[in-house]
Amino acid sequence: MGLYAVHCFAGHGSIKKITIKVTEILGSWFSVYDRLLDQHSPPHKDSQMFEVRFAKETEIPLLAHIEAQADTLFPADLIPAGDDPYPPELHLRACRTGCLLVACVGQEVVGFANAEPRARDYHLYLIAVLPAWGRRGIGRALLEQVMETAKQQGHHRLTLTTFSHLPWNAPFYKSVGFNSLAYPDCPPYLKEILNNEVAAGFKQRVAMVYDLSITESVSPLLK
Repeated sequence: MGLYAVHCFAGHGSIKKITIKVTEILGSWFSVYDRLLDQHSPPHKDSQMFEVRFAKETEIPLLAHIEAQADTLFPADLIPAGDDPYPPELHLRACRTGCLLVACVGQEVVGFANAEPRARDYHLYLIAVLPAWGRRGIGRALLEQVMETAKQQGHHRLTLTTFSHLPWNAPFYKSVGFNSLAYPDCPPYLKEILNNEVAAGFKQRVAMVYDLSITESVSPLLK
């Protein structure tokens, strides 16, 4: 239960106590997340630089492994057993339309973001980063470049679906300016995505939207 729900349903005298409990729960999630990342993260990698650029078609076969490794950070009960990686043909389509980004350290691809125009919006389907490179700003850099790509293509909103309660999902996106979008307010394509996720067995998913008109342009892609 998030803090908003606590204030709605808790009596005045119990808000402080329950809020502390929710904060402790969120803190414990971050603690678990940090420990999972530490298991994969050699200390010497901290000092190495990364770049974000458009993906090459030859890099698409690398993305399924990155996605599978990133999925190991999620509680098993939230992702249906046997969940398939994002289809390579959709990565290829995104690559050919300038909507597939990769993050690289030297010649190694360590993360990616896949998005595409949907109706009048720009929809982010997936961001994934190898756990060994987590908590180094790579995911945020990919997100910022997705925003820039959407603005350059003339879109005014960026949408996505994510887990509602995991600190590095919806709470993270909220911290950078996304807002939750109630199901009745979702455009048809976003309702379809949510419906497909539920049908596939995903749990506690929420749609979110970001107003790109309030975002200043960030540095353009170098390559």
